[in-house]
Amino acid sequence: MGVTPLSADVHDGNEAFVNDYLEEHDRNPGSEAGYHYLSVYMLAEAMKAAGTVDDTAGIRANLNEGLNNIPEDKLIYPLTEVSDDGGLGTELRMAVVEDGEIKVVEMNE
Repeated sequence: MGVTPLSADVHDGNEAFVNDYLEEHDRNPGSEAGYHYLSVYMLAEAMKAAGTVDDTAGIRANLNEGLNNIPEDKLIYPLTEVSDDGGLGTELRMAVVEDGEIKVVEMNE
């Protein structure tokens, strides 16, 4: 049981990323690759919303706006928010290995 591998949790927002990464690097992307890719888009959108590239406080204040403005085809993970301390809110997700296959477990909160 553990974090769902990005390659086992393919959806419209990350399918192209997973395929492109596999083609470029000849291996599946890890979750960190997906989060780092997504964070660049979030940061760029926060800069647009703040109207600045060098006012770090203004940019940070607009991270949620940046998150909300990420193009759908770049949403590697479905994120819900950026907390005041900078943490990313995500859906509760996990996977298990059964008979050598990764299976996503649906979570009932």
